[in-house]
Amino acid sequence: MQTASLLGQKKEKTVIDYIFENAEEHGDKSAVTDRKTTLSYGMLAEKVPVIAGYIRTIGVKKGDRVIIEAVSGCDYVLVYLALQYIGAVTAPVERGIKPELLEYLADITDAGLFICHTELSSAKVRSKTYSDILRNAESWNVSIAADTGEKDSPSEIIFTTGTTGKPKACFHTIKNISANTENTVSGMNMLGSDCVLIPLPLNHSFGMRVLRAVFETGASAVVQSGAVFFDAIRKSIADNHCTAMVCVAATMESILREAGDEAVKEVFYGLRYIEFSAGAAPVHLREKLVELLPDTHIHNTWGSSESGGCVFIDVSERPDKMTALGKSIGGTILEMWSDEKNDFIDEYGPEHTGRLAIYGDMIFSGYWNQPELYSDAVRDGWLITKDMVWRDKDGYFYMLGRADDIINVGGEKVAPSEIEEIAQNISDIGDCACVGVADEDGVLGQIPVLFYTERAGAKVDIERLKGEFARKVGLMKAPRHFVRLDEIPRNYMKKKDYKLLKNEIWKKYEVRAYAG
Repeated sequence: MQTASLLGQKKEKTVIDYIFENAEEHGDKSAVTDRKTTLSYGMLAEKVPVIAGYIRTIGVKKGDRVIIEAVSGCDYVLVYLALQYIGAVTAPVERGIKPELLEYLADITDAGLFICHTELSSAKVRSKTYSDILRNAESWNVSIAADTGEKDSPSEIIFTTGTTGKPKACFHTIKNISANTENTVSGMNMLGSDCVLIPLPLNHSFGMRVLRAVFETGASAVVQSGAVFFDAIRKSIADNHCTAMVCVAATMESILREAGDEAVKEVFYGLRYIEFSAGAAPVHLREKLVELLPDTHIHNTWGSSESGGCVFIDVSERPDKMTALGKSIGGTILEMWSDEKNDFIDEYGPEHTGRLAIYGDMIFSGYWNQPELYSDAVRDGWLITKDMVWRDKDGYFYMLGRADDIINVGGEKVAPSEIEEIAQNISDIGDCACVGVADEDGVLGQIPVLFYTERAGAKVDIERLKGEFARKVGLMKAPRHFVRLDEIPRNYMKKKDYKLLKNEIWKKYEVRAYAG
C-alpha cells in the first residue's frame, strides 16, 4: 500500500504560530475565557513571551519535559503557551494528581518541574504554582523570542488513562500536533466565528486538540471544569454566546437524566454543533439529540492519546449511518488488522472484523523512555489499536468494543456495546455496563453479566429484561446475570471502568449469583 503518497503535504505550524497570526489579524478578539477572566489574542501575544522569559530564568530549557496540572482556566493556558513558546515539552496531568503518580510520571519522562495550582511537596520533582510564576513574570517583565523547534521536535506528552495498567507517556512532535489540529478543524468544520465551550479536563487528548483547533481558526474557547453541573453549562453558553460544545457522551446522558428533554432543547438549540469523543457515543443518545436538536450538527469523533481525533461522523447529516463510528478524512487512512492473518482485512460487513488500524502524520512518535511499547503498538507507521471494528462498503467503520472486552460465548462473539444499547432502551434503567466473566460450568468459556443502575423511583423488571434480550440477541448472547449498582464506575474521562467491574465488583456478587 502506497501510504505516503495518499497523504497530503502541508507545512506544519505550531500553536504559537496560530496565536501570533490571530493577534495580528484581530488582536481584540476573545481567545479564551474562564469563569473569571477573558484573554484576547492580543493579550496572549503580549503576555506569553514575558512568561516564557521568566520560565527560562528558573532553568527550563528547550526540550525539557515539564508536567503541568491541567486546571481549566486562563492561568493554565498562559503557562502552557509559554512553555510551548520556548520549545519545552508540556505534559499535562489531571487536577489533584496523587504524589505517588506524579513521581512515577516524572520518572518515566525525566521531568524536573511540576507546575501546579496548589504547591505539592515531592522529593523527586520540584514544584512551582501558577500564581507564583505569573506574579514573578509580571515583575520580571522581559520578553524573549520564540524558539519552538523543528517539525520532528517533541512538543507534547499525553498520558494514557492507565485503565489497563500504569499510564504511558505518548509523545507527539510538532508535525504530529499540527496534523492532529488540522483533523479537528476539518472534521468539525470549525469556523473563526465559533465560540466553543470545552467542559473537559485539559490533560486529555480531546480537550487539548479542541483548544488548539480553536487557536488555529481564530475562534474563541470557553474552558470549564470537566466535573460540572448542568446549570454551569447553561450559564456558560448564555453568558458567552457559545456556538458549539464538546463533551463526553456520559456528560450529556447525565444532563438528559437530570434536566430532561425540554431543558436540553432550551439550552442547546442555538448551538451550531456538539461533538462527542473519547469513543463511540451510544446510538440511543445520538437518536435522541438528532430528534431534540434538529438544527444542531451532532458529531461523533473517535480518538485516542496516541492519535488524537481521526474517525469522524456527523450523524445529523448521515442518519442512515446512525450506528457508525465514522470514517476517515483527508490526511488519515483507516484499515482493519487481523492478528490471525497478520495482515490487513479487505472484506466488508459485520461478519468480517478486525482491529482498527490508522496511518497518518497525527500518529504519536513514541512512548517516552519505553520504546518496546511503541514497537508493539505501531508497525510500519500503522497504529494498530485494540478496538474491534467492521467496515461497510461506503468506508464507514462500526465499533464492537475493545478486543479485551469482546465476550466469547461458546464461540459466539458478543460486543458489550450491543448488550448495553438494548438495556439503555429499557426506560427503568439509568446506566449500564456489560462484561464477560468465566462460565462456572466450564461449557461456554465466558458469559455476559449486565451491571445496571435504576432511574430515580423506578424498579427494573428482570424477567422483562431477560425477555427483551432473548428477542433481540437470542438466549446464547443474552446476559446470564444482572447486578444492580448504585453507580457504574467510570474514570475521570467518564469512560466505563470495565476492568474494575470484571475483576473486583463481580467477585463481590459471584458467589451469590451462582447460588441462585
